[in-house]
Amino acid sequence: WYSLPYPGKYISRALTLFFGEGKSFVTVKAAEKLMDKALWVAEVLRRKVEGLHMIVQIAEKKIVDIWEPREEGLVTVREERFLTILEVTLTKTPTADQKAQPGYHAPLSIKADFLTKESWERGEKEREERRGERG
Repeated sequence: WYSLPYPGKYISRALTLFFGEGKSFVTVKAAEKLMDKALWVAEVLRRKVEGLHMIVQIAEKKIVDIWEPREEGLVTVREERFLTILEVTLTKTPTADQKAQPGYHAPLSIKADFLTKESWERGEKEREERRGERG
């Protein structure tokens, strides 16, 4: 069983990139059994940041493992396997190519309590104050 360690930290980091550093896009990548967690993180972010377009891509990467023998006379073992990789790009300004991709999702059209830069900064300040009280 694999699990994404602390998915909240991924969400927090993405929010810092959007609001704290002013980035226009964030990419979340995962492989194999962690793909569902990466999608969960992306969906949470879509509901926190207004106007995010989501582009989902799935690819397969060939991995070649080679084991060299330590003893003379043994055969080198070569094994090929394929790794499924999910890449989710969340962007405020998608390109025309991104909009044309089959995995494109337009921003949510629901009324939600989206974060703003000001509300995010207030929350960061409150968290910092709580950390100071504990320390």
